[in-house]
Amino acid sequence: MPKKSIPPEIEWHIKFDKIVSEREAIYIDALIRMASRHLNTELNSILDAPCGNGRLHEFLRNYGYDVYGIDINEELIEQARISSSDHADSYFVGDLRNFDLNKKFDAYLSWYNSLGYFDEKGNIAVLNNAAKHLKKNGIIILDIPNKELALEYISNNPKPIFYNDCGKYVAIEHGGIEFVDKICYRIRDEKFYEKVGNDLVFLKAHPVNKIRLYSEEELIKQLSKSGFRHLYSFSGKTFADLNKSAKQMIIVAAKK
Repeated sequence: MPKKSIPPEIEWHIKFDKIVSEREAIYIDALIRMASRHLNTELNSILDAPCGNGRLHEFLRNYGYDVYGIDINEELIEQARISSSDHADSYFVGDLRNFDLNKKFDAYLSWYNSLGYFDEKGNIAVLNNAAKHLKKNGIIILDIPNKELALEYISNNPKPIFYNDCGKYVAIEHGGIEFVDKICYRIRDEKFYEKVGNDLVFLKAHPVNKIRLYSEEELIKQLSKSGFRHLYSFSGKTFADLNKSAKQMIIVAAKK
């Protein structure tokens, strides 16, 4: 039977550098242990949503966590089940806005720019559903772009182009900013090309989408409305206080 080809839009998940994934898992473990001490409670189970192909899970399980994953992409969940065959029943296909696993967790991981892919009502539903799946004093960890820096970058580069080498494929993304009812969205217009010698051959265009950008203040306010209390804000994947020049924000909050 011929090997099933991997769609270009998900190959980067499969080819992601394992060393980077391990470092990120070490950082996530440190965040959870810090929050555990802060809240004086044990945090042992993790729901990774969306989880992609579960690239972090081998490491997190080695640190002793009980890890589950959910993603709307069936092919990524299939890859996660294959790579974690002993834990295949820990992976589910579902929509972040309304899935129901009938189970509560100690930590909800929203990693690698995973929040903001819906309209305002949908993004609020994602955070509300995260709270629904957490125990009291369970934590949510969010890794998202810093709105202030994104706005500054786009204003200085009104038609930015991002070139992402995905291995066999290349993704070329044209970016922009749009405001809808005073809410800031990043526009992603992404096209995929296959490497053929020194040439790039067009394969497909990804549907143009809008990604909600949050300031720290906006996100903390919404987290409070969704049943969380803010614990920490860090710059990038560090333990430095969040500042305007940070490309990414790490926000940790606990369920009230």
